Amino acid sequence: IARLSRYHFTRVFARTVGLSPYAYVIVCRIEMAIHLLRDPDLSLSDIASLTGFNSAAQLSAMFRRQTGISSGKYRDGQLGERHSPVAAVHCHITCDHLGA
Repeated sequence: IARLSRYHFTRVFARTVGLSPYAYVIVCRIEMAIHLLRDPDLSLSDIASLTGFNSAAQLSAMFRRQTGISSGKYRDGQLGERHSPVAAVHCHITCDHLGA
């Protein structure tokens, strides 16, 4: 579609978006998880599955890596003054669709 090799596509994408394609997908998944964590009826396993992670453990690890707080702490509302759902993510990018 882009008529670029994988290498050149990755370089152009990163230069344009500011993130590698992989990092962009992770940010999108974490942003979707932030939204879904507000639903008390969804388990972490459900959220992991809905956002493309293999397990609740993988979601939790990536969530902490991207936001600096655990997904459980976020869900419990123990964010503290300096953390907001958007500010917690290192690079806020709105993702309308998370292709599986």
